[in-house]
Amino acid sequence: MIRAFWDVLPSRRGGSGSVRVHLPEGRPPRRVKWRFVITVALGVLAAMFLAPELFGLAEVPRFAPLVAFRPAAAVGLLVSAVLVVLVRRRWWPGALAVWVVAAVVLGMVVPRAIAGPAPGPGRTLTLLSFNVYEGHADVLALARIIHTARPDVIVLPEAGERYRQLLMPQVANLGYRSWTIERRTART
Repeated sequence: MIRAFWDVLPSRRGGSGSVRVHLPEGRPPRRVKWRFVITVALGVLAAMFLAPELFGLAEVPRFAPLVAFRPAAAVGLLVSAVLVVLVRRRWWPGALAVWVVAAVVLGMVVPRAIAGPAPGPGRTLTLLSFNVYEGHADVLALARIIHTARPDVIVLPEAGERYRQLLMPQVANLGYRSWTIERRTART
């Protein structure tokens, strides 16, 4: 009957030391394989890089742009993992971990990248965007353009609350709703 038992050796500093598993005679004792630790670390890093939302990192400013490059990065990691195996066969576990994560992520994004059938014809949406140069544009001229074009949506970058209050009475009979988002400044 073959038996393996744990032998805890004391360390030189007085505490417990390394753990060895004794195998049948003729076989060397096993030690923790760093290759396994590196494989897990590479898989986790690939997942953090390709799917930051799994770790709650999609909203972190440094990780948010990575989401846009996910398909290209996944293909790049797939190819890199294959090349690593071709060049260094002993590194196959780490390459396999990266390859599996990249393949799963690529499987998630490919359906989004393939266009479905085009939607049927619908109502045309008219958008008017006009930069009012920090609220210094001519309010009456813009109101005439709005009355003439009758857009569905109007976007006025740099308008501000003061410009909105000047413009809304000019176009009140058209039924537009309006609001502004202004930065709040600290009062000193």
